Amino acid sequence: MKVISIFAVILSFSLQLLSLVAWGQGHPPPYPPPPYGSPNYGIQEYEVEEANAISWSRKYDQAPAGSWEEGYAQDQRDQSTRRALQAIRGYQVFDRMSSQDIERFADQQERKYQASPSGSALEYLYSQARDIAYEAFHRQLQWEVENFNRDWRELDQYALTLDQKYQATPAGSAKERAYDRARRTVFDRLPEVVRL
Repeated sequence: MKVISIFAVILSFSLQLLSLVAWGQGHPPPYPPPPYGSPNYGIQEYEVEEANAISWSRKYDQAPAGSWEEGYAQDQRDQSTRRALQAIRGYQVFDRMSSQDIERFADQQERKYQASPSGSALEYLYSQARDIAYEAFHRQLQWEVENFNRDWRELDQYALTLDQKYQATPAGSAKERAYDRARRTVFDRLPEVVRL
């Protein structure tokens, strides 16, 4: 058992050392430490409150019109919706996530928004969650672009990748705007990097 635990310590130390070396070779600096125990705490809370909102929405739909049950279900649904959105507005929940992870979360909210009944409380929940997430995606992608310190060939490839993603996004969407700004930033940096 001692041999295994010593090996685990050596492996952990080696991985940390390799990470430090990688950062020194032009990778973006590490993310700041999480402000709370888990960097995904806000998303976990969001998912709990989202499930509550879905449950109360069903009860609201099933209750007799104008009844006490309907009013109570509506109130609980709206409270769950508020708490869900507060969870991803707070806790700096997106600060430790990569742009790809934030994009996946935002895309998931967009799909749920599209599948929700028009004018429903759930449609509102998903539209707000999607907008919050895409704003965080925009900020994180811009940070990654500004801290992408590689040679001009890698930067050129990165610019082309961002341009392809931009071309594949829905016109006029928040996601399109994020990719457009990111690709422009990289293309603007290319001449300066090539000269170095």
